[in-house]
Amino acid sequence: MKSLFSDPPEKFSPWENLDTRLIPDLLRWCTDFPYILRSQANLSQLWYNECRLVCVALYAPERQLLNNPLILGQSGKSLGVYLNRSKIENIINGTLKPFDLLLHDDLPTLLNPAAFGVTDKHVQPLTLAQDFDETRTDTIYVVFSVEGCHSLANSLNLRQPSLSQMLTNLDTLRARVPVLSINLTHMEQSGLCNHAYGMQFLKHADFKPTGKGLSGNGAKMVEHCYRHGILIDLKHMSVMARQQLYSLRQSPGFQAIQQPLICTHAGFTGIPLGHVPNYIYRFHRYRTKGYARLYMGKPWLHCTQGTRPSFNSSSINLYDEEIVLILQSGGLIGLSMDKRILGYADPEGSQLANQDIYPLEEEFISLREAAYFFSKASVGSAFADGACIENREVEEAGPVNPRLGEYHLRHFMGHVVHLIKVARAAGYPVAQALKQVCLGTDFDGMINPLWVCDSVDQLVYFRAQFERAFVRFAHHCEVPLPPGFDVAALAQDLFYENGKRFVLTRLP
Repeated sequence: MKSLFSDPPEKFSPWENLDTRLIPDLLRWCTDFPYILRSQANLSQLWYNECRLVCVALYAPERQLLNNPLILGQSGKSLGVYLNRSKIENIINGTLKPFDLLLHDDLPTLLNPAAFGVTDKHVQPLTLAQDFDETRTDTIYVVFSVEGCHSLANSLNLRQPSLSQMLTNLDTLRARVPVLSINLTHMEQSGLCNHAYGMQFLKHADFKPTGKGLSGNGAKMVEHCYRHGILIDLKHMSVMARQQLYSLRQSPGFQAIQQPLICTHAGFTGIPLGHVPNYIYRFHRYRTKGYARLYMGKPWLHCTQGTRPSFNSSSINLYDEEIVLILQSGGLIGLSMDKRILGYADPEGSQLANQDIYPLEEEFISLREAAYFFSKASVGSAFADGACIENREVEEAGPVNPRLGEYHLRHFMGHVVHLIKVARAAGYPVAQALKQVCLGTDFDGMINPLWVCDSVDQLVYFRAQFERAFVRFAHHCEVPLPPGFDVAALAQDLFYENGKRFVLTRLP
């Protein structure tokens, strides 16, 4: 549904499939780019697969996401139908402002099917709860999240955004469409808060965090959103910024405007925050640049049969304490369908030279937040303790589909099992916790999808696989399920009802 990089008269329709045959041979053969493009949803897919209520991310690109050889090199070439070079250059040079792009291009493109010859289907912003009608099979109901406050700005100068400008633009947007949530930051450094490292395939320095926590303007944005019933999405915030948000919510001025915590497209680290140093294999501080590079091991989930799934311990994911805070706030966790976020790593993809024992995750952190990562005198004890998954075990899971797809399924199910374990350990009712998790696929983002569900078209199959395998998997993990547990009911909740219920209760 990202049609904003194309322009009339060749405006790409959000109702059409992306054509992966247009990917240049080198990219197709040497990267996962075909899987990344294939995963991106369109409106026809959503309608055909009976996705009647969806949360759509409104997003304007950051400068360095476009101003790089990969994107500029493909614009006007084989991928030119999706990447109009003059439009991309106008976004980069500021002729096209981020919020104008969102309001006058992205939003009308999604909400006007007739402009693309689609006259028998509708996309309806769901402003009032009572307007939702599941019997209307010709309608996709949508609410919106804003993927990064930079999307509300009139300039791509992310370091010094105008707060008043963004607040005014947010009010303009919410007057037109239902805004469920907002990410304070995204992939580049923001003046509102520091971000968690998340950009893997582009190497510009702007993607590496160098800030410190939540700024004063960031706190003001939180207050404005809470006063108007807009949730703050934890995804993409740095670990310190998230901790400061939790404290801010407990301050006297925020008690009367309290809102639930949510994380819309997340994975779990599998560990408490205090255990982070144990999983650092190696690190290097770049003092003049303001960041450090870490190589993180992957905690595994106990499982007596089959290959153990692992977790991605990078700080873009949720620590155990944060899962509890979200549950206790009445919030919601959306599980991402990105295999890297869910903890899988190709054993051949280790970023560390001459390292063939452990799959490692590359992480960049701001040196100004280093205390969260180096809270102990030494690092790396989890490796000696056998607490990190090894390449040997990952390879045994199966190098090709369908065996590898089944291993990806175990990573997804591992997150549901971990949620049960964390809730039970905190004394939180497990049955209630299972009502506070849903699909946060990120199928409208640039993800590396699970092989067992690489697009919206696979959701029905994926659900069937989950129902078939989950009870036995939980048993092998030695995690008791709640009394009267019904796996079909859990699947219905997880794949639809939990998200629908949460959204409808947020609407007037």
